[in-house]
Amino acid sequence: MRFFYSYSANVRIMKSNEIIELLLKYNFRVYKEFYSCQFWGAINEISKSSFSFINELFDYRRGVNINAKIKLFLLRVIFVTIFCFVKLSSVRNVIILDKVKMSENLIKKLTFFSFFLFKPISMIFGGILSLFSFIEWKLRKNEKNGSGQYLVFKKL
Repeated sequence: MRFFYSYSANVRIMKSNEIIELLLKYNFRVYKEFYSCQFWGAINEISKSSFSFINELFDYRRGVNINAKIKLFLLRVIFVTIFCFVKLSSVRNVIILDKVKMSENLIKKLTFFSFFLFKPISMIFGGILSLFSFIEWKLRKNEKNGSGQYLVFKKL
């Protein structure tokens, strides 16, 4: 089994029940199960990935019908916007101000200066997204849904 976001070298990933059976031979049992990336965690992880990952994940050309293509396109636009907000918060102020000073074109100067003005908003937005993800992990980590699974084993 290979997921679309796995590396091509990962031909097969073991299933949870296969890992449990394997470790059972060595007297390990599942002690706890945790699940992450249910909703806010998934949004947080996708927004911190790369632009090419978002384009691949929400490739509207893969939609099975026109409604699916429209939904994928809208999700791509939403996640690219979130991605830009999150990435903008990590850009240092000095870099933005240098771009403003070095640019000869007035439109470029205004564009880079607008990045400087939007940076506090993007920092707040990124913080809120991380907070929602953290709260979701604390409150819902035992619910059996999400893209991340964590198994804690205990030796018998």
